[in-house]
Amino acid sequence: MNELIMRNIRCFVAPEHAVIKPLTLVLGDNSAGKTTLLSCIRLAWDMAYRTQKLDFNEDPFRFGAFEQIAHMFGGKKGRARTITLGFREMINAEQSPSGKPECVHRELELGKRGAESIVVSNKIDVDGIFTLHLGKSDSGKWTVSYKTPEKTVVRDIPAEYHAFLTDHGGASWDMLLHISGLAPYSVRPDAENKSDRLSEDEYLKIHRLLGPRFQNSAQRPFAVAPIRTQPERTYNPAKETPGPEGSHVPLVLAKTFFGDKSVWTRLKAALEDFGKAGGLFDYIDVRPLGKSESDPFQIRVRLGGPKINYVDVGYGVSQVLPILVDAILSEERARFLWQQPEVHLHPRGQAALGTFLARMSSGGRHFVVETHSDYLVNRVRSEVAAGSIPAENVSILFLERKRNQVQIHNMSIDSLGNLKGAPKGYRKFFFDEDRRFLGT
Repeated sequence: MNELIMRNIRCFVAPEHAVIKPLTLVLGDNSAGKTTLLSCIRLAWDMAYRTQKLDFNEDPFRFGAFEQIAHMFGGKKGRARTITLGFREMINAEQSPSGKPECVHRELELGKRGAESIVVSNKIDVDGIFTLHLGKSDSGKWTVSYKTPEKTVVRDIPAEYHAFLTDHGGASWDMLLHISGLAPYSVRPDAENKSDRLSEDEYLKIHRLLGPRFQNSAQRPFAVAPIRTQPERTYNPAKETPGPEGSHVPLVLAKTFFGDKSVWTRLKAALEDFGKAGGLFDYIDVRPLGKSESDPFQIRVRLGGPKINYVDVGYGVSQVLPILVDAILSEERARFLWQQPEVHLHPRGQAALGTFLARMSSGGRHFVVETHSDYLVNRVRSEVAAGSIPAENVSILFLERKRNQVQIHNMSIDSLGNLKGAPKGYRKFFFDEDRRFLGT
């Protein structure tokens, strides 16, 4: 995903476009839409790669019903009748149906049924090659259309599939081509109206773009809650299930400790490097309270003194440890949505997070980070200047509220770490505070 598109979703009206890079930092005042943006990234991923109904209330994001999602204009305009979620993505020559890099634009429009959000339209456009569109005709029937510069084909969807499409929106275009009868004769010989079917070449172009990508798509973005779970003095081993509050991480630490020693050595070294840089700890380990993996255990840290239980140190350790462990042990090209990772951290620790993010994203992982920390942002800028991460891999989104709407300002960083594209409102509060302090 290279660009997220939102229209009439809460405070985003215009439509608003957000440039997404391997490391994307999201800045803005409270209630400026930062969490909404993170949630929409995960929903856009689901829109492209899943067939089930979009879940607007999956932890840690809670949108509510359609009435809470659609933008409220006020006055005679009332509330928006539909919302739009979409994204643009550059695909390489191997994936492209044309055999050269192309831009794919996907867009989903949703309306209201009671308190629910239901699909109204689903569209995918590959620049200059073809457009597929699922929508409703003037008579209210679901239709699928296929358009190229040379031709347009429109087919009705059988009535027995209408309820399914209203809920799910036809994420599987392969299925839509089958049930509409657009698939070529060699794929579906029982369908009627052979003359306006897709050719085998057209069908293979679509399947090349959507079939393998759908089956082998990258890992779903993992979202982290703004407040992580509280630490415990002693843990009892159980099956670890990743969750947004990080309650699984102590069990992951223990499993790694008892399992692959090479992985534990790598993880321990990376955690201690961060702990030293952030002034949090210089040593971490798992202390078994028995001889078996099924026995209770404790997590201990040290900072220039004896080893102590990590429940007895500052709250910042337990808040940052889950996100560090998940990121370090993740697969290459893993995607993370972090809300306020700097919570309860001293500025030194916040700056260390900037270095951690820059280096992890340079290793292939992707992060979208909602933050209020200037220390984190400035450290990322200095890492760009130092060459730790390419400038083109960083996007900074400044969300600026104007009355009941929010505008997204897409900023970037040059090779010297300087901000580019900052609007007048960026950092206005800090400048005003400096003048107030100086009495000017």
